[in-house]
Amino acid sequence: MTRPDPLRPRLTHAYMNLGQRIWASVPIADLPGTIRGEHWPIRPETPATFPPPRQAGGSLISDLDQTRERLVAALPEAFPATGVTELRDIRVSGMHGWAVTADQVVVEDTSWNGSRFATQVRDPFLPPRSKRLGGTTLLLCTEYARSNYGHALYDLFPRVDLFERSGIGYDSVDQILCNLRERNRPLLEQLGVPLSKVVWMKSPITYRTERLLVTSFPGVPKIIAPWSAEFLRERLGVAPDGSGRRLYVPRRSHHRAIANEADLLPILTRHGFEEFDPGRSAGSSRAVFAAAELVVGGHGAGLADLIFSPPSASVMEIIPTAHAQPYFLAAAAAAGIDHRYVAAESLMTHHPNDPRGRQADATVDLDVFEAALEELVAERS
Repeated sequence: MTRPDPLRPRLTHAYMNLGQRIWASVPIADLPGTIRGEHWPIRPETPATFPPPRQAGGSLISDLDQTRERLVAALPEAFPATGVTELRDIRVSGMHGWAVTADQVVVEDTSWNGSRFATQVRDPFLPPRSKRLGGTTLLLCTEYARSNYGHALYDLFPRVDLFERSGIGYDSVDQILCNLRERNRPLLEQLGVPLSKVVWMKSPITYRTERLLVTSFPGVPKIIAPWSAEFLRERLGVAPDGSGRRLYVPRRSHHRAIANEADLLPILTRHGFEEFDPGRSAGSSRAVFAAAELVVGGHGAGLADLIFSPPSASVMEIIPTAHAQPYFLAAAAAAGIDHRYVAAESLMTHHPNDPRGRQADATVDLDVFEAALEELVAERS
């Protein structure tokens, strides 16, 4: 096993700190007219509705003051209006795809953190090395797309739909900046993006653009909008690999792993579940999810393709108590899929703004899990 180089992160951090610091953030609508050019509105603001979270087992995951279920507290009341906007003389960070003004202010729509950018992003620096891009540049980026398939699928790919609906067209674009990881680039091509025009952003560099086309954030961070799910199902959907499959999607990561997963596997096997790890599968994960009848899995990007499951499917998500996020509750709602959850007790207490609790592994009560699984199977029968 290769040991991680402890010097590399320190050198990278020191190098990044030689660049210009980003001091604030601003939404596109509040940018001055000297920066903001033409705007193409795509969708108006629409109300957001979700079915009540369905607790299948385990403790209720409440917010800090114990007044309401935390999954409900994180759901928005509306999906904001979307569009495409022309920006002038903007710099783009090659690590994350942030669009930044000459005054070192990030455009919130280009960051997953949005209006929380200033409080949530530590040490936001623009890399000192720069490259000039003349003409018109389309920005197809989102934070975490370089490392996380779920963020690429939910936060980046729907921006293609917004750009297409603007009517601008790829012929009017000189280059496209994108920070998608290599293994997911064929999906971008499948969506009709001309890869010959793409500048892949994977190194610490600042791009100085002449005319930049920026889309709104598609939906709300952590929440995929129904139109995004419809677009993805229509453009990336594939024929199912079988039918009536019962999937268990493992969560084996260096953080938020299910610590007693080995004890869950015999229970799942008795109820006809097969283990399916999308990250290690040679076939199409979308095709497997499209054939799913029941899906059980730990919270993580492995569940992202559940939006390709048929509306008759049901998903039971194992959610750690210190990281209760509504990603897949919202994804299931957008795709018309039944969703329920089992709480798994995190092995470290969660405190606000402390990532250690949110990254902690979690354990599932075996009796609670088996009872919830039996109920899930019985409903299907």
